Amino acid sequence: MEQKKIPELAKGLGSGIKNFKKAVKEDEESTENVEKVEAKETKSEATATTTSADDKKSV
Repeated sequence: MEQKKIPELAKGLGSGIKNFKKAVKEDEESTENVEKVEAKETKSEATATTTSADDKKSV
């Protein structure tokens, strides 16, 4: 019975590490996607603000 515990423990530890790395990678990808969306929104807002300022100048 003792001979089975160490391989089971190692397998469980390996699975835990693999799942942890996967979760970290998914979180990083999610963060990158959010940053890209926020950058696009900020750029769109800046363009809209510039356009509004230009419209006011021409009036």
